[in-house]
Amino acid sequence: MRTPIFLKNTYGDWAVSLFISAVGVLACMGTLMLRGRPLSLFSFNKGAALTAMWLVILAIALGSLCRTTKFSKPLRLRRPLGILAAVLMSAHAILSLFYLDDRYGWGYFGKNWEALLYGLAALIGFLLLWLTSYDFMFRRMGWTAWKKLHNVVYVLLALSLLHFCHLGKPLCWLDWLEGVQTQSCVRDGFIPPLSLILFLGLVLVAVVRLLEPILRQPKWVDDREDADG
Repeated sequence: MRTPIFLKNTYGDWAVSLFISAVGVLACMGTLMLRGRPLSLFSFNKGAALTAMWLVILAIALGSLCRTTKFSKPLRLRRPLGILAAVLMSAHAILSLFYLDDRYGWGYFGKNWEALLYGLAALIGFLLLWLTSYDFMFRRMGWTAWKKLHNVVYVLLALSLLHFCHLGKPLCWLDWLEGVQTQSCVRDGFIPPLSLILFLGLVLVAVVRLLEPILRQPKWVDDREDADG
């Protein structure tokens, strides 16, 4: 059984993925600054969480792109993007739990325990995907079991969505759409909440995945054929 293309990565693949990750974090921090939050460890924490989710969305979108076009090379970025997403999620969890300030403390987590539960469940799942994103684990598990495990990413995305929904993010979206200025949610009316943009990205990826059977190239060689050689 050959190693599939998505588990073969060059230094260039990692360099591109690191660049995308860094740009994502900096873009989120810059947007938060425009919305009234100064650059700080807090803004990095938020940027890490949002960028991690965008990396997962991008990895899924690359798979759809390759299956609906004749381009297969972008598949090589899926693994490093996924691993870097797990790293950023871990950083977000550590900073959220141990970097406590006036806004966030154990009382806050006690009040939002459901959000904490969903977030930790998603993190554990993404870490499991990270640990199995290596050739030796792929060969040991076999294609069928490995593929079933990594399809859990859609469940993990749903858990992540529940995580920020239980933190009251949809209420912030409504405030922004209605033009209501609140201290905690809307700092600058013309810039939408980053969590809203992330949610729209999730919806877009879901729509593309649903349409994929219609758009799929008839001559597409799927991952299993590539893995089996």
